[in-house]
Amino acid sequence: MHNIPCVVLAGGAGSRLRPLTDVRAKPAVPFGKHRIIDFAIAAAVNGGAKHIYVVTQYAPDSLIRHVNGFWGPYLGFGRSITTAQPRHRNDAEAGFSGTACAMYQNWHLIERIRAQVSEVAILSGDHIMVMNMEQMVAWHYEHNSAFTVAAVTMRREDAAGNFGIFEIDKRYRVQRFVEKPSLDAVPGIPGNPEYCLASMGNYIANAPTLATALTHDAHDKSSTHDFGSDVIPRLIASGARVHAYPFEQDRTPGQPTPYWRDVGTLTSFYHTLNQMLGHEPPVNMQNPDYPIPSCPDNLPTAQTLGDNVRTPFSQFAGGARIDNAYLRWCSIGRRSWVGNHATLDSSHIGDDVYVGSGTQLLRVICDKHVRIPDNIKVGFDRDHDNARGFTTVDLNERGEWLTVIPQGYTFA
Repeated sequence: MHNIPCVVLAGGAGSRLRPLTDVRAKPAVPFGKHRIIDFAIAAAVNGGAKHIYVVTQYAPDSLIRHVNGFWGPYLGFGRSITTAQPRHRNDAEAGFSGTACAMYQNWHLIERIRAQVSEVAILSGDHIMVMNMEQMVAWHYEHNSAFTVAAVTMRREDAAGNFGIFEIDKRYRVQRFVEKPSLDAVPGIPGNPEYCLASMGNYIANAPTLATALTHDAHDKSSTHDFGSDVIPRLIASGARVHAYPFEQDRTPGQPTPYWRDVGTLTSFYHTLNQMLGHEPPVNMQNPDYPIPSCPDNLPTAQTLGDNVRTPFSQFAGGARIDNAYLRWCSIGRRSWVGNHATLDSSHIGDDVYVGSGTQLLRVICDKHVRIPDNIKVGFDRDHDNARGFTTVDLNERGEWLTVIPQGYTFA
């Protein structure tokens, strides 16, 4: 993948993740010490990409600061990462109307190095994943494909209305692609009808083929200018060789199994955070063969104080302080402090948060810059949580819910 530029599409608003996306784009949402976009960029970097372009749109400030301030210096000499925004050349280009529009408006970035490359990689910047991009590129070449889409197997009811769905032949050539169909229109896998193949939003494309397709799409007034709704079906109809890359066959050194999660809702985001805290997390964050770096903070090591402090299945970022508290299945952000005899269960605390002494949190996500007073409860009375203005969402059929405290919230 050394000669293949990689475009990371990171302009999504992530409305279903509000309030976490009230002040930032979805790819910039913190995920432990990382941000969501770090997983896509890590896939490109570990795949050997020398030129990476991050295309932003919605509330891009913190995302741009993160990409330029951390990833630029991290990559160092010989590799580059560039952020790109809507070009605003005229009223018709006041913003990206879809993923294909975002690629078309920024195709000039590819043209600068076009003589060096024949293919282009496109990754979604708002998923948690570990992916061997070199293996996907090899699959693309092996099948002489013009456009390859990474595909994951999932239950039909989970995919309906949420993902683009494939019908393929025995060689994984795509015969039909339907974007976000209703359940009765989701084609099942032959021999396994309860499951289907869904698009992960990650592509390898032949550069000349893609350039032509994007140009045609840009001039089609009936198009929504989206890869799934417009470009991919048009490529299939034209006879272009479009293939699905079966993600289940992906093998990454040091990673026990392939991993990809769409964290587009608060529920899926919360469950994915929890998955990273067990004995054998699905993503090996300490894998030397596939590093997923996080922004260095130059902070002192985390500190636990007191004879009665207990922290099973929990993790802490630099500068955190746990003062004689009990934490279970929790993550604590940079410079955050959990006060004396506080109790936190299945909760995730952002940077610069103070949790008061004696306070109890149950199934809470707290964004950064919040001071939670002493001796209060959050997550125990849903009506009370809603009355405070917190967002609450159902987690399961047992009646449990997640409570989200927004960034900078001030308790009365």
